[in-house]
Amino acid sequence: MKSSATPFRALGKPAVAAFCLVCVTCVLTLALKSQNVRAGGTPALPRNVLSQAHSNRLSSSSVAGYLSALPLAFEPNQGQSSDGVKYIARGAGYTVFFTPSETVLVLGTSSSTKPAERAATHPSDILRMSLAGADASADLAAIDQLPGKTNYLIGPRQNWHTSIPNFRRISHRQVYPGIDIYYHGTEGQLEEDFVVSPGTDPRAIQLAFEGARTLRTNSDRELRIGLAGGSVTLRAPVAY
Repeated sequence: MKSSATPFRALGKPAVAAFCLVCVTCVLTLALKSQNVRAGGTPALPRNVLSQAHSNRLSSSSVAGYLSALPLAFEPNQGQSSDGVKYIARGAGYTVFFTPSETVLVLGTSSSTKPAERAATHPSDILRMSLAGADASADLAAIDQLPGKTNYLIGPRQNWHTSIPNFRRISHRQVYPGIDIYYHGTEGQLEEDFVVSPGTDPRAIQLAFEGARTLRTNSDRELRIGLAGGSVTLRAPVAY
């Protein structure tokens, strides 16, 4: 199934079309994000959050609200995922895998699950998003390193992956001639900014989806993508 981005008039300066992905899953308990993953793939809250929760008796909803406001962290793949993956981002109840040719959104995945393994066991939980007619060789690059690191202490020590840097954004340059993409967001949503150079026709942008059960728009011009295990909402694009 394919969906084209809403056209907007090319301006005299670079224009940006912003798409927000809001993930709504059927999982009742969503994993809280952490920069460290314990053995078995169990996330752990940062020490300062745990101590604050203990001393001030913060509710779980307060902690979840605190974490949901944190910037989404993008990790380079240093062996913690499948070979074709360049970057990974983990939110509350979802994981996103970025490759040069597609973005793979996995709902309800554990921190230690690789896309191929997840596809074999829960194919309905995966949504693949690509750009029709885009340059598949366009490279991904990380921008704005964050202070935290990610550590995967899973299994024998030789399988551990430690001190993986985190970044605030990743860029995908020249996916179409004159069009770049910047990915960023928070725990609750992933945002794609399409930066269109002067004189470039934004109608070249076409989103393609694989794994969607249904595609519907609502009165707010949002695109609701139905999956067997949940749904994903693409908010109406905004040009500025």
